[in-house]
Amino acid sequence: MLESAAEHRIRLVLKARPDVAKIQEQPTPITYVDSEGKPRQRTVDFLVTLTSGEQIAVEVKASVRVTEKLRNEIACIADQMSPSYASGVILLTETSTPRAIVTDALLFASVKRDADYDAYRALTDVARGLASPISIRDLGARLKRPTSGFRAVVRLIAEGVLERVESVPLSLDTLVRAMPIDDATGGTP
Repeated sequence: MLESAAEHRIRLVLKARPDVAKIQEQPTPITYVDSEGKPRQRTVDFLVTLTSGEQIAVEVKASVRVTEKLRNEIACIADQMSPSYASGVILLTETSTPRAIVTDALLFASVKRDADYDAYRALTDVARGLASPISIRDLGARLKRPTSGFRAVVRLIAEGVLERVESVPLSLDTLVRAMPIDDATGGTP
C-alpha cells in the first residue's frame, strides 16, 4: 500500500520506465547493524527489478524528513545489504520527480490501457522505418484518423519503439525518432 503522494508519484515514474521489469512494494525487510552497533531491520518502499535483472532498493521520503541521520542509515544499509537482495539503495523524494516527468508517466500509463491496437500496430512499422526525427503531430497524422494518432505515438514511446530527440515534455511538437531495433523493448501490445 502506498503511504504518500511521493511514493505514488515515484511508482508511476518507475513503472513508466522501459528498463523497469517489476516493482515490489514493501519487500522483505533488510537486516543491518546501525552505527551504534544495534541490530535493526528496515523495509524499503520498493524493490525495483530492471530488465537487466539488477535489483535496486528504493526508499521514498518527503524532502522535509530527509536528515543526515537518515542518509547515514541508508548508507549503512547499502554497505551491509546482501548483493542477492539488491545492488544498492537509493533515496528519492518528491523533488526527484519533476511535474513534467510525472505528467508523462500518467500519460504513458493511460495509453498502455488503450484498446486501439490497430492504431498502435499501424504506426509500429512506420515508426521503426523512420530515417530521421519527426514530430508526434506528423507521425500521428500518418494514421489518417482524427483522434488516435497522438496516443498511438505516445504508446510507441512508452513501449520503447520510439524515443524523444530531446528531453522535453510530450506535446504534438515533440520530435521523436526510432529506437535501434536492439534497444527497442516494445513492439506488440
